[in-house]
Amino acid sequence: MNIALDHRTKVIIGAVFMVLLVVGGWFLGVSPQLDSRALALAQIANVAVANEAAAAKLGALSAAADTLPALESQLATLDASVPSNADSAALLSQINAIAASAGVVVDGVKLEDATAYTPPPPADPSVATTDGTASAATAYSDPRITAGNFIQIPVTVSVTGSYENVQAFLAGLQNGSRLFLVNSFQSTRNASEDGSSTTITADSSVSAVIGGFVYVLLSSEDASANATAAADATAAAG
Repeated sequence: MNIALDHRTKVIIGAVFMVLLVVGGWFLGVSPQLDSRALALAQIANVAVANEAAAAKLGALSAAADTLPALESQLATLDASVPSNADSAALLSQINAIAASAGVVVDGVKLEDATAYTPPPPADPSVATTDGTASAATAYSDPRITAGNFIQIPVTVSVTGSYENVQAFLAGLQNGSRLFLVNSFQSTRNASEDGSSTTITADSSVSAVIGGFVYVLLSSEDASANATAAADATAAAG
């Protein structure tokens, strides 16, 4: 059966067909392209954020790298102050250099056996100060410093020179590159040929004996080895 379509119907059908073509083209062509574009933009944004984070990290690393020489210098100074071993040769060289600079003669240096460091006891709050109030002072301690990794070596240095020069030597010893804690100082005026007064003056020739400690901070490996050796010795003795 043939159906004759009038002109209006043909126009409507043609319009519907065109709409279907446009809609189909949107879903089949344009929409996927827009989705791909949106995904690409999102990926670009994510990359930009990641780049900004990386740039910030690089900036921080660059700033840290700038401070590295100063930190290495500080570490070298601290290592020289409290080395990881007794390093007695370097200590003797330092004492002789300070003596030469101060103008005194070193008569002798004695290093005694090392002993384990004993942390100071906590302050007793019941102890009153001179004004009658309770003492608030507390002894400083660091949990990283223990008897297992920190040792002290008693050192006695005998020198001869003018009293003024001996005082200069004492100051140099206390401010040298190797930490030296002075805990005793005795000086005696040397006998003068003219039998003048025994009163000590700046120019008086004196013999002095200085006592103190130098310190060693063992590495974690050495501290562990010492602890193992001590445990083995205790077990063998038992």
